[in-house]
Amino acid sequence: MDWTTSIIAATLGIRLLVGLPLAVFQQKSMAKLENLQPQFKQLATDLGRETSIAEKIYNWNERKARSAFKASVR
Repeated sequence: MDWTTSIIAATLGIRLLVGLPLAVFQQKSMAKLENLQPQFKQLATDLGRETSIAEKIYNWNERKARSAFKASVR
């Protein structure tokens, strides 16, 4: 095997050994996040309702309420 072939083979081997596990990990993480999306949407809806109630109770202006909502969602 000449040096160009060995460099190409080593590069492909290293990319396969490093890239494949990272790709699998990324796919698992994305699947978990996708499964949680409905819960995130429900929580955001509930937080929106609570923020509007707090806006009326504490006489917050719209800017203060929006700021509190964004902080809660984070």
